[in-house]
Amino acid sequence: MLSVLVSLALMVQFAGQVLLIRLSGLSDGTDIYYAALVVPMFFAGITSASLQAMWLPKLSQSITKKKKWQLDFAISLGQALIIGVSGYVLSVTCMQVFSEKIFIGLKYEDILRIKGGKELASLMVVYSALSTVLICALRSQSDHKIVEVINLVSSGLYLSCLYLPLDFKNTDTLLILLNTKMIILIILLLTFLKISSIELNINFRFIRWRVIAPLLLSSPVYKLSPVIDKYWVSQLGSGIITSLNIVTAWLGAVNILIERILIAPKIPRYAILAQSKHNEELIKYFYKNFLKMFVVMVLVVVIILCSKSYALVFFSWLLNLKKDDAVMIYSLLIMLSPTVFLTGIGSLVASIFYSYKKIKLMTIIGVMGFFLSIVLKYSLFNLMGFDGYFLAVVSAHLITLIISMIILHFWVIKEHVKS
Repeated sequence: MLSVLVSLALMVQFAGQVLLIRLSGLSDGTDIYYAALVVPMFFAGITSASLQAMWLPKLSQSITKKKKWQLDFAISLGQALIIGVSGYVLSVTCMQVFSEKIFIGLKYEDILRIKGGKELASLMVVYSALSTVLICALRSQSDHKIVEVINLVSSGLYLSCLYLPLDFKNTDTLLILLNTKMIILIILLLTFLKISSIELNINFRFIRWRVIAPLLLSSPVYKLSPVIDKYWVSQLGSGIITSLNIVTAWLGAVNILIERILIAPKIPRYAILAQSKHNEELIKYFYKNFLKMFVVMVLVVVIILCSKSYALVFFSWLLNLKKDDAVMIYSLLIMLSPTVFLTGIGSLVASIFYSYKKIKLMTIIGVMGFFLSIVLKYSLFNLMGFDGYFLAVVSAHLITLIISMIILHFWVIKEHVKS
């Protein structure tokens, strides 16, 4: 039931993106909307990931002690408010100062429109922080299904708002709609949370921040990649930011399905095999799953290649696009589809590192991969332009994965055998 609700929520979110593009088209207007959200979503990603990592296990552990749970919840809300407001201020400042440098390919008028929406867009940081803590609280009460139902309802209401007679080529209109969706989400989460009253515990004592501070400081390295990408993407022409956004959303949905069907069920066995030192069996099991993932990737690419004419007609109809725009979407889909496989295999490799308790090593590899991707994108973009940028994206994924597998095979597992 939970997987069905998650799938429905993804479908409704995807339908919202499709309808938005049908209404406004692939244009500078939609590019500005998505560009205006880049910096706020960077800070929102940092805050939500850190708050979830901190408070989901903590609230789950104290759920049997009512007073302890209420105190933890009050502290978590206080932290969310402090971090959210701080993130809002940082987001507004960065959008004002760095927009010209990030979106170097956009026109000056477009940059001014992005800056004009900075306050509305940056509210996403506050909403994200508060909703994350509320979701953690609901999940700690074992209400996993209700969280997905709430996500589904808020996304459905947002989708229905797109049928209103509004100017969807206006960036402020789109940002107001997005803010409205987040407010509805927070109201619904508060409605279904099993508490008699809400308290805020705003505390600046070091002991309250010593756990979450490292999470907040380490997250930017991983979250910075989409922001840096816009430097190159903004130089590739009108509509490319929107096109890339929707293709990434499609591939992300496929990746979520693959992760839940082919990856998540395997992770417990990796942990058991690593703990019991059945290293040869673990390696065989990994390569068996690797082969399955490779077959899935080949099938996806072959299907996309063989159905080019149908795909172009489908994209033109679905998104109400001209032929040239449909060709751009199709090209992006072909070039980025291998990342689905590489990301999936990367998740498998990461789960084995975690099973051997080599979290720090996996983090170092991730940071190295991030800087490698920047070097490759800079070099190949200057050499090959559009094609070079996307070749760099896939190459960075592939090289990082190969390095991870080599280290895993010849260092981590062998070291575990010796010990």
